[in-house]
Amino acid sequence: SGQSAGPDGGGIYNGGSISLVDVNIVGNSSSLGGGVYNFGTFKLTTGNLSGNIASIDGGGLYNQGAVTLANVTLGNNSAVSSGGGLLNAGGAVTLTSATVAGNSAATGGGIRNETGGPLTLNNTIVTSNNANTSDDISGTWSGSNNLVGVGQLFIRNPSAGTDTIWGTADDYYGDLRLRSTSSAVDAGSNVLAVDADGIPLVTDVAGNTRIYGAIVDIGAYEYHPGVVDIDHMAAVIAEGSYVPSLDFNTSGAIDSDDMDHLVQVIFATEYGDANLDQKVDIVDLAILANSYGSSAGGWSEADFDGSGYIDIIDLAILAAHYGFDGTAAPAASSAPMMAATQSQPEPVKAARTEQSQPATIEQTAPGKTSAAAASWQSQRRQRRTDKTASHTLRLLNSEPKSLQPDDDSDADTIDLLSLTGLSIF
Repeated sequence: SGQSAGPDGGGIYNGGSISLVDVNIVGNSSSLGGGVYNFGTFKLTTGNLSGNIASIDGGGLYNQGAVTLANVTLGNNSAVSSGGGLLNAGGAVTLTSATVAGNSAATGGGIRNETGGPLTLNNTIVTSNNANTSDDISGTWSGSNNLVGVGQLFIRNPSAGTDTIWGTADDYYGDLRLRSTSSAVDAGSNVLAVDADGIPLVTDVAGNTRIYGAIVDIGAYEYHPGVVDIDHMAAVIAEGSYVPSLDFNTSGAIDSDDMDHLVQVIFATEYGDANLDQKVDIVDLAILANSYGSSAGGWSEADFDGSGYIDIIDLAILAAHYGFDGTAAPAASSAPMMAATQSQPEPVKAARTEQSQPATIEQTAPGKTSAAAASWQSQRRQRRTDKTASHTLRLLNSEPKSLQPDDDSDADTIDLLSLTGLSIF
């Protein structure tokens, strides 16, 4: 990562044979092939090519040889001319269980197959890329069980940022995990779900079990009920959009009441439980300490208010529920994720394996104009801030409390505890 090369291959320059597993190629730059320049044989199973830049072609990868990528994301790469994510210049490229999103170039924002060499896609997503000509794929390609140019697949879509210009510092990579209502869920081919050597995949790019349920998902991520659903709801609330299956109280809007139901009833836990073990304890505080001050991550990194930042508000939320133990009493619900009341639709993956994929329905919340929705979201955030501010003041001004850790804690945790008046012995 972070390498720069003159003409070719900022991260890797390969004319021989390379086979990599669990490798990220991030933040490199060159003229051709910001991340990788290949004229030999290049294989990568499970990894990320992201944030690479080419001043000419092939932001993520430039190929004149043979490339096989499996369980890989290509995101937030850019090229001035062609192939923001990948450019194939007469070689052969195969992408399996891959996600290509948030890349940019003048031509072929996601992929450019320049001279008609074989480009094969299987179980692959190519969407939300940007170009003057051919946002997602420029040139011919073949394969099956793919989603190209399809929206509403991810937790949060890639974005050009506030300046609306791709390839600049404020580009947002997005959260490319699949939402429960994604059309990529249960839509792949199990036979095609193989690594770069043709061996069946057993995990996705994040290390989660692949396959979950009966049918593999399309893309680098396999949907698993859990934290991803909380992050999806947080994204829907922030966008002011409407997903009927998340409207647990049938109010016509997705709001904090629905989030409370998801956290407190379906997961039978409380705000502050970052690892969803039905306890708010020293383990969650350690997670928050390690993530504190960052702007990347979701619930599992301790972003409990869905703001996109791990800050004093999240610490206050955790403090307000510190000591909660949902395992000491019967859980409010033992049903899988999203199995709410019988009257509510279930976007649970396991509950859908015997039926066709439902369409995703998203729109502005009924009865709300976009301006009204924005005002509603602002008021909700202010109420949340006011509520948690009192918890912060109470925590910071309280007498020191003693916590008995139940696993190892690091210096970051101890430093954060000292800020809050808590002490470990």
